[in-house]
Amino acid sequence: MPNYYYKDAAGQEQGPLSIEELLKLNISADTPVRDEFQTEWKTAEQIAELKNNWATSTTNSDAVVTEPVISKTITAAAATPAVAKVTGVKSTAWLSYLLSLLVLGGVGYFVYQDIEKNKGNSNAIEILNMTTSSTDSANAEPVTTSDVNNSDTAVSTVIDADTTSTVVSPATTDPTTATNTKDKQQLLAKQKAEDEKKKQQLLAKQKAEDEKKKLLAAQALAAKQLQMRNNWSKYISLGSLNYQPKGDDGMTAFDVPVINGTDVTLNKVTVRIDYYKKEKKDKIVSTETITIYNVPPKSGLNGKAPENKKARKAVATITSITSRQLNFCYPQGSGKSGDAYYCN
Repeated sequence: MPNYYYKDAAGQEQGPLSIEELLKLNISADTPVRDEFQTEWKTAEQIAELKNNWATSTTNSDAVVTEPVISKTITAAAATPAVAKVTGVKSTAWLSYLLSLLVLGGVGYFVYQDIEKNKGNSNAIEILNMTTSSTDSANAEPVTTSDVNNSDTAVSTVIDADTTSTVVSPATTDPTTATNTKDKQQLLAKQKAEDEKKKQQLLAKQKAEDEKKKLLAAQALAAKQLQMRNNWSKYISLGSLNYQPKGDDGMTAFDVPVINGTDVTLNKVTVRIDYYKKEKKDKIVSTETITIYNVPPKSGLNGKAPENKKARKAVATITSITSRQLNFCYPQGSGKSGDAYYCN
């Protein structure tokens, strides 16, 4: 069941409140009220869940007011037995007929008023049935002096029955209210389903965009790595060899710097060191091979070349390179034409 808002005496909107909380405020029939699903304001008596509150009050009021009137009429009639004793049987029959008309007329009037106020209420049918039964009883047997007094009790019973039926009536389910509540629930369920569908569509779209970005990034990285593999000498090189002479013909051990200009680690770099005589530049005295492991990206790492007792000059040359992150194997990879240094 929806919650409600109402406007107080200052015209300020208050709420939301449940129907039970709203009833406890004793608001008037013309208080502006709306439920949480609507923006249109109505008076309290126009709200299906509230209107029976004032219908009940009105019916009970009528019962309280009308009962004394009928009682007075019957009481006045009750003063006539003395006349009945004087005039005889005919006068008694005529008086009983007159009293019956008065009683039925009074009851019929109040029943008619109650029906007009409670149209559509099935309890009005019960009242009419009770009235009809009273009419049949009056026509079946003349009313005696003692019957007149008893009729007061009968009328009171009718009024009490009317009051009781009216009090019970607020518990009756209003078909219009039930239909409106069901429609609102269906509308909310439909809206929730649409929102969930939009959410799933948005997630799917976002996922597709992320996949596209990943694909483009992977393609860009692959193109960059291909360019590095094919032009590795622009990114990987050797630094200066700072060797020193030792004795008359030899040289000391020295560092061999490997410079890594890529953004990945070089797992293994092999360098050949050729040693030359000073007076014979083209004659190689000896050759050594050194290996440098895990050269970090955008950095360098030194290998160590051994001393030589006959050479005065040294030349270093990179003979092989391996990098798993770059999928790079030099001088021989498993790649195809255009990417000869590619390897897994």
